[in-house]
Amino acid sequence: MFGPYSNDPCKKQLHPGGTAAQILVVESPADLPEGYTFDAVVDGTTYAVRVPAGGVVTGQQFHAPVPGATTSYAAACGSIDHGVCSLAGGQCALSDMDAITFTNEGPIGAWRDSLSDCCILGPCHGLLWNALLCPQIALAQVMNRMSLTWRADPGPPRETNRTPAVILSVVLLFTSTLSLLMLVHPGLTIRSPDDYGAVTLKYLTVSSFALFTVAVLTKTRAAVRTVHGIQEDVCVGCEDCCCAAFCTCCVVAQLGRHVVDYRQNAYHCCPR
Repeated sequence: MFGPYSNDPCKKQLHPGGTAAQILVVESPADLPEGYTFDAVVDGTTYAVRVPAGGVVTGQQFHAPVPGATTSYAAACGSIDHGVCSLAGGQCALSDMDAITFTNEGPIGAWRDSLSDCCILGPCHGLLWNALLCPQIALAQVMNRMSLTWRADPGPPRETNRTPAVILSVVLLFTSTLSLLMLVHPGLTIRSPDDYGAVTLKYLTVSSFALFTVAVLTKTRAAVRTVHGIQEDVCVGCEDCCCAAFCTCCVVAQLGRHVVDYRQNAYHCCPR
C-alpha cells in the first residue's frame, strides 16, 4: 500500500526544480532490512523507496521522501538530528537519504517479461551470455541489487556489499577443486575399485555446487516476487524451486531483466 502523505506540512514546499516536495506513506510488503530499496507505485508513478534505519516488518508503515526532493525537504522541515526530520505534529524518517543509490527498478505486480524471453534484448546481449556461461555471476548481480547476502537473505549493507565477492569465490573454489580432481584422476567413470574414491569425490563436488546454486536462486526468486508483489502462477508453493532447478539459466536471465530495464541501461558483466 502506497500513497502521498497529505497531512505532512512539508508536502507543499518547493525544491529548486520548482515542483512540490512530497512524502510517501509506504506499507512494507515484507520483512526488510535497513537500507533495502524497492519500487512503490502511486497513481501510475513509480518511486524508489529505501527502508529506514532499523528495518521494517511486513505491513509496517513508514514515511519516505520522494527521491530528488531530499535537499529541499530537509530545508523545508528545519533541523535534522540523526536522520530524523522534526515536524510540527510529527516526525518523518530521512535515514541518510542523501547517500541513496537506487538500483532496483523492477515493475510491481508482474514480471517485466516471461521466462522464455531470454533473447528479447538480442542474441548477443551480455546478460544472456552471462546467464548461460556462468549463471552464478549473473545471479550475484541480482542479489546485490536486491540487497541480499550470499545466502540470499536480506541483510545490512556491510554484508550485502560482499555478496558478489563471496559468490565469485564459491565459483572459483568449485572450478579449481574440480579441475584439480580431473588432473589427478581424469574422467568420471569407474574402471577399477581404486577409482571409487576419486569419482565419488567429483560427483559430490558437482552436486554440492549445483545444490548451492539452486538453493540460492530459489530464495532470490522468492525475494524478488515478494518485494515486487508477484504471485506464483504454476506449481504454487514450489514454483521458485522448480524454476531454479529445471530452468536455471532462464530464471537468472529473467531476474536480471526484471530488476534492471536494459532497454534504458547498459549492461556490465561485473556486479553492480
